[in-house]
Amino acid sequence: FPTNKTRHMGEGLAAVAASSEEIAEAAINLIEIEYEPLDSVLYPLEALDESKPRILDSVPNVDPEVAEVTFGDPKTGFDQADVIVEDVYTCPNWEHMTMETEAALSYWEDDRMTIHVPLHHSFKGQEFISEMLDLPKSKVRIICPPMGGGFGARGDFYAASMAALLTYKTNKPVKIVYSREESLMSSCKAPQYYMKYKTGATKEGKLVAMEAEFLLSGGSWAPYMNPDMMMFGRLPMSPVHHSTGPYHIPNVHVTAREVATNHPRATPLRGTVGSPVAFACESQMDKLAIKLNMDPIEFRLKNVLEIGSETHYGQIMEESVGARECFEALKPHFEEAKKWASLNPVDDDWKRGVGFAAGWRSIIKSGMNLLLSAAEILETGKVRISVGAVEKGQGSMTALAQIAAQELGLAWGQIEMLMGDTYLAPYPVETNSSKVTIMVGAAVQNAANALKVSIKEAAAEMLETDTSNILIKDGYIFNEQFPDESLTLNALASYMKEKDKQVKTEGSFIWPPDEKKDPTKNLYVMGDRPNIVYAFTGQVSQVEVNTKTGKVRVPKAAHCSDPGT
Repeated sequence: FPTNKTRHMGEGLAAVAASSEEIAEAAINLIEIEYEPLDSVLYPLEALDESKPRILDSVPNVDPEVAEVTFGDPKTGFDQADVIVEDVYTCPNWEHMTMETEAALSYWEDDRMTIHVPLHHSFKGQEFISEMLDLPKSKVRIICPPMGGGFGARGDFYAASMAALLTYKTNKPVKIVYSREESLMSSCKAPQYYMKYKTGATKEGKLVAMEAEFLLSGGSWAPYMNPDMMMFGRLPMSPVHHSTGPYHIPNVHVTAREVATNHPRATPLRGTVGSPVAFACESQMDKLAIKLNMDPIEFRLKNVLEIGSETHYGQIMEESVGARECFEALKPHFEEAKKWASLNPVDDDWKRGVGFAAGWRSIIKSGMNLLLSAAEILETGKVRISVGAVEKGQGSMTALAQIAAQELGLAWGQIEMLMGDTYLAPYPVETNSSKVTIMVGAAVQNAANALKVSIKEAAAEMLETDTSNILIKDGYIFNEQFPDESLTLNALASYMKEKDKQVKTEGSFIWPPDEKKDPTKNLYVMGDRPNIVYAFTGQVSQVEVNTKTGKVRVPKAAHCSDPGT
């Protein structure tokens, strides 16, 4: 809790534990607080004003580190441009608005602080609470049940830490559930964006240069302010990566900085930069197309990334680049929408328009440490897969079970998933950045493959044959030479346990390093191949706007994606 000032509306000052919600509410109402209004910093540009008060007294409101990429020679590129567009774009904070509000249940069990809480970084939560209570990590257990929505909001430890602190003080179980009002006031938000763009193109429609400057509000607890907070990575890395959109631009200079403001802590919302950066970049594309009197899709197709293209951070696109196919698929829908827009609406107050926009999304390579998983054959006739990732509605529980079932030759129903338990599945991973299926899935595949080897060795002993003759299919283990000779998983598991065979195996995975194609072109500190998988998207929208009320309607939209993962 803050000791000298609150840094945003909704920041907690005290916590009360009681035997009923009514008593707790009454006790809270007895707490008297005197506030002295202070000057505030509400927008990214205000944070640059050194006369403004510091959010955290000992740290400036602007991150001293700058994420920066220079590619080619932007000055020369702009000299070659026949058309240049400059503009500034802003986005406010967004609310994640998950169906399930913040909640936590804490209690002591086996001399271990146990907390049930929806977190997508359960191991980070374990570290945070162990430090807060001065307990060994082994004495803190986080259990993450499947949660009612995440969208980037499940990185806050406040509910978990408050519940744990009250249990630590009282030695009693504690449950905290935020009301919707409390959630709206105090939960983390998507960051504010200030985006300044300058983009140049030739009269033939080729992009030749781009400059962009980003300021992102990290809220009142921006990660740079206290590296020991363990509140995960900094925000500016992602807008630098995505700043060009899915286009090849030979000369680029991009900077991004994080600033502190009097808002709740900032976290990604469905991707760190997905919509705001696309909004700015695509607005630039539209304005250039208008100045060049070119069809907006055709203009984009002249510059779209393809296999062999080089990104502005020096990465060669070697596979799975579906942006052109997305754009081509949407062309007939765009023509249909233009015909629709040319017709007069029934009501004169309504005006019609057509929009096209594109975007790309990457899985970044940062934090890709060794990932582990375990596979264990059970006497119930099932195989348990243990992973440190959590299920937050994205379908990982199903996807990982399918990977294991396919590798083992079992039915999906024979797989039992154990996820999000730091004690029973001690395999640290952050469930974010769309990497669970591709990264954790590979570890699951390797664990399942290792268990399959152990299963085949034990089955060969039981059926008195060679392991090469053992086939696992439809949940049974066969001797291929004598198909009538088969085993159930139950029987095999019991035999393996009795004979002290290996019934549990682990699998690991780490993304292999890549060599730079041309290290001199990439000045960004990450180096190597920062992004491992890309997805591409495009959309045509029919839009109606009421010129008197400002009401907007989207009667029809056509969407096309190359989802990658």
